[in-house]
Amino acid sequence: MTKNNCITFVSYYLDFVSLFQNPLFFTTKVFIFALNSSITMQRLLLHITAIICAVILAILPSTASAQDDDGEEDVLQRQFDSLLAAIKIDTPDSVKALNYYLISSQSENVDSTLKYAMRSLRHCTDEDTVLLAKNNINIGWAHMMNCDYSSARKYLFRGVNYLIQSHDSTRLPTAFVIISNLYDRENINDSTTYYLNRALDISIRIHDTTQMSQCYITLGDISFNKKFYKSAENYYKKAMQLATEQGDLCQTAVCLQWIGNVHIQYEDSIHDGKNLYTARDYFLRAIVMHEQAQSDNPLHIYNKYDTYGDLADAYIKIANLSGNPKYADSCLLYFKLSSDYLLQHGYNYSYIDQSRSYVQYLLFMKRYRDAEKFLNEIEQYFDDETTEGFLREHHTMLKNVYVKLGDWRKAYDNLELQLHYTTILTNDSAMTALAKAQTAQAMIVQQLKQEASDRIHAEQQRRMTTIIISLIIGLILAAALVAAIIRTLKIKKKTNDELLNKNELLNNQKAEIESQRDEIENQRNIIAKQLDMTETANRKILESINYARRIQTAAAPPKKEIDALFSQNFIFYRPRNIVSGDFYFAVKCGRYSVIITADCTGHGIPGAFLSMLGISALKEYMTTEYDAENPGIVLDKMRTFIKATLNNETDDTLADGMDMTVCSIDFNDLTLRYAIANQTAVVIRNGSPIKLRGDKMPIGKHVHDDAPFSTQTMPLQKGDMLYMFSDGIQDQIGNSGDDERLRFSSQRLLSTLKEMSALPMSQQLETITRTITEWQGVYRQMDDMTLVGIRIQ
Repeated sequence: MTKNNCITFVSYYLDFVSLFQNPLFFTTKVFIFALNSSITMQRLLLHITAIICAVILAILPSTASAQDDDGEEDVLQRQFDSLLAAIKIDTPDSVKALNYYLISSQSENVDSTLKYAMRSLRHCTDEDTVLLAKNNINIGWAHMMNCDYSSARKYLFRGVNYLIQSHDSTRLPTAFVIISNLYDRENINDSTTYYLNRALDISIRIHDTTQMSQCYITLGDISFNKKFYKSAENYYKKAMQLATEQGDLCQTAVCLQWIGNVHIQYEDSIHDGKNLYTARDYFLRAIVMHEQAQSDNPLHIYNKYDTYGDLADAYIKIANLSGNPKYADSCLLYFKLSSDYLLQHGYNYSYIDQSRSYVQYLLFMKRYRDAEKFLNEIEQYFDDETTEGFLREHHTMLKNVYVKLGDWRKAYDNLELQLHYTTILTNDSAMTALAKAQTAQAMIVQQLKQEASDRIHAEQQRRMTTIIISLIIGLILAAALVAAIIRTLKIKKKTNDELLNKNELLNNQKAEIESQRDEIENQRNIIAKQLDMTETANRKILESINYARRIQTAAAPPKKEIDALFSQNFIFYRPRNIVSGDFYFAVKCGRYSVIITADCTGHGIPGAFLSMLGISALKEYMTTEYDAENPGIVLDKMRTFIKATLNNETDDTLADGMDMTVCSIDFNDLTLRYAIANQTAVVIRNGSPIKLRGDKMPIGKHVHDDAPFSTQTMPLQKGDMLYMFSDGIQDQIGNSGDDERLRFSSQRLLSTLKEMSALPMSQQLETITRTITEWQGVYRQMDDMTLVGIRIQ
């Protein structure tokens, strides 16, 4: 065996040792070797023999090493050592280039990646286009990580050109993603999006679903950061669809988490809980996906616990919106799960970010001192990398806590710090815009200088040609030479004049940019003042309405009193706004247990005023057993009271009033006495509905308002379900599934009540809540909704 054959044998042996440690490394090397080799049949047989021997010898050490517990770092270092050991003085340049590239591509150190990629590049020939492309992309990536963006751009685009020359479309998406990341670091948003879309187009063309999914996620992140939340949601859903098709549970979970974050950011989440509940559901689905995947990848584990933190944030927002403490308890549970993991593994930055939900929990529970103590304790995790945005949020929360505690001095101090960091953020935005303008100006200047240099160089070439021709032709063309020189001087003068004009134009643009910067600063100060005034006004209005809701809630009978009257009941009560024009009332009058539902004219604050009038009147007119036995007379008294109270002599068209259903139940002889003003109630008996219809006139001004309300009687049976409801549910607009806007309708409500009538009370409430929420979908709530259900025992 010759010396070259021995070297070949040793090289294949080392390659097959690495095969059992890193199959991708060996496959890449064999592929490049096959492309770059031109061997005869005799040499081919010799190579095959060497491969077979190398396999036999490689199996033994690979089997033994499989039982070792060496760490991944030791295995990688042994690979590097084997690759370096294979490089000798007489080793062919193609082998050197390949080995250096393999070390560069597998190294986790940026400097090592740059070092060995440069070495590999020096040993490549012009025919090694694939290897030239890979090395240039590795070098560009390393320069980018070292913040040398100019060098990074040069090598990355050189690598792309080599990939195009080699017709290697499979690696182009990765290269374009790296280039988009480079422009993202330089805050050049248009170029970032452009190269991401190029990567996406190629990925779609070559059916690379993994790269397509990553591109969609990155585009979603960019749209999310720009606050284009609808576009971000669409991108995340496309990525989730691809991840689901691939069976990648962890990637699917990440997409679900980001879709949840998008729903939290929608503007109507502040006033309407549907997006908050939707966000919660997405977070829960993401956690289920993480649990099913059971990945031991640290990034996947971090994403799972990060989702716990997002879920805690959603729950405390729902608690603040609904006032229900059970959601606050859920917030505390998931925050504990997330924070324990983040602190244990040193993710201090994420812990600070998620601590805001715990502060909101303490404020919700009115534990203001605990909130103050916690906010002061987390300052130990601040460092030089803590952003102004975090500091602004931190001092905003401290300000709110001290306002609750009545410590106005500390509240004012933290308000000043909040405004300080807000000013810094605003200035940073303005300076970023100015820096972009200056960068664009510098690029224009550089381009003009390059054009001038090219023209001057071209002119010098023409002049030299003219001189040579003149020397050859001699005196005959002397006149032509003089004419050419004069023409040249005119062109040069014209060029200089153009340069002077363009320099003057650039100076004017610079002055205009400086003027715009001053205007931006003035506008920023005005906007800051207006924002503060708007926030103050909105806060006072919202506080007043919330206080009105507390008064309205206090006027209604507590749930425990209703439970004492009706052992099995549920109440679905959903105001359109914070306060409601719907109300319900329950009272014990002799042997009768009375339950009343009413729907006042209008909703929001006007409806709430009427509902308070109705509750006050009922507390006077529904007190005795006689009143309960004659609900029609009670409705007559209510009509007289409403007409007298809302009497308007100047406007005969004023028809404010209310619709009402009064049901008096005698549980001893199972008798129902009822009166209905312009509403419908239903009794479900053994799955069959019995509609309770009353008088088709409201309590208020009406064409037949002199006619008395009628009292009706109906025998009841044990197990009957009595349902009383306002018209807000039937009138709710929703999506039928065929892209057609429809009302929920009384037929659909009756069908729902029949299906759920046999269920326990808690499940009936859950069913009607879920049904209405799913029907409503993205549409805004049309009216106040009330539905009361009572089972006859």
